[in-house]
Amino acid sequence: MGEEERITSIQIYQFDNPHGLHYGTCKQGNEHCQYGLLRITCCGHTGWAKCTLSADLKKIDLVQWASFLQNFRKPTLEEAYETVNQHRDCWGIAKTELVREALNDLDAHLHGKESPVRLGIDPNGLLEPDALIVNCLAHYENL
Repeated sequence: MGEEERITSIQIYQFDNPHGLHYGTCKQGNEHCQYGLLRITCCGHTGWAKCTLSADLKKIDLVQWASFLQNFRKPTLEEAYETVNQHRDCWGIAKTELVREALNDLDAHLHGKESPVRLGIDPNGLLEPDALIVNCLAHYENL
């Protein structure tokens, strides 16, 4: 990846129905769980990661939860990894691993490798931005 090739978008989508996403710390059918799907885009390629945003709150403020993503300002992939390493102590394990997983997936796509991320959802149209917007409770975009 060249120096000019920068991450152009970081988006996170919030769901109350996991649409096939892993349940993580939630039990199937738990109405208090909130799920997140992170999308990082660079050079026409996308990296994905999923997480449980909350296992015990009825509602979560996605803007507040995702505010840590403001640390990314159109970075290169290398700069993004450096940002993750610099902030991992204050972000915590869940947020750090979420971003790292999406960056690893993006890196694999950029280098023509098989994606390490298994979302466990039917990719037939569900991962298109328009479908994500229609199906999500909230959406946050940075960059």
